[in-house]
Amino acid sequence: MLKFIKHFLLVVLFLAPPFCVFGSITDIRITNVGSGQFSVSWTSDVDEPGYIRYGKQKDNATIWSIGNDDRGQVISSTVHHVTIQGLQSSTTYFYEIVSGDNNYDNANNYYTQKTGPYLEPVLNACQPAGRIFKNFEKTELAYNTIVYITILGENEQKENSSSVSVIVTHKTSGYWFIDLANFRTKDLQNSYSIQCGEDLILVEAQAGKDGIAKMKTLAVDAGPERPDMILKLREESYSLTNIIKVLQVLADISINVTTEEMDINKDGVININDVMYGFSCFF
Repeated sequence: MLKFIKHFLLVVLFLAPPFCVFGSITDIRITNVGSGQFSVSWTSDVDEPGYIRYGKQKDNATIWSIGNDDRGQVISSTVHHVTIQGLQSSTTYFYEIVSGDNNYDNANNYYTQKTGPYLEPVLNACQPAGRIFKNFEKTELAYNTIVYITILGENEQKENSSSVSVIVTHKTSGYWFIDLANFRTKDLQNSYSIQCGEDLILVEAQAGKDGIAKMKTLAVDAGPERPDMILKLREESYSLTNIIKVLQVLADISINVTTEEMDINKDGVININDVMYGFSCFF
């Protein structure tokens, strides 16, 4: 009987892709909050389009507006970055995330974000910049990577700033760059006092299936020696042989499979997540 169950689970695993809808989102972040805008970003398991539905009236979501990805309405990716503009200052907005065929509405309560008050622009500039690469040889730029920047309050023992994000594309030639002068405090009520050349910034790169990166660097204007970052995968990929061994242990039989069959979650990487995705549809 036990062996029959093991065989059944194995059959279920390989029948899963046609009948199961794989999809979940992670790393939801709110950035770029100002008096008239904010950005929502997230990652998905597979390449898919994504957008935001938002409005001021929670109980009348049918009239909400739509905010598309900053790269365009037809973009399909594992990283998503939507900036909603033209908002009222100091106003609470409700929103839900639509990623692929799935809606994420915070368990029917909707997500909320309040815009900040109007602040006079700060004229002083401090503009760091850098590049993100997929490999150590620095021959492949990591386009479609979201870069999050936070000013760290380590020097004067003050709080960190609120975070700002940009997305690296072909239009930016693979560079990220940002002006730190108009960052806000974490509570969004005031401009953050930046000391260019003295303060540190935290730079985080999120490239979805291509990996992540993080570094601390000095807040300085961009120069010839811009700091580069190398993406790394969240976890080591298992070899196909190792995965077959895992399945052999689960099912207690020998099997022959192709790479395409093993990439169950269709993320281009063969790892233990494919096994977990297969079973997650049924538990």
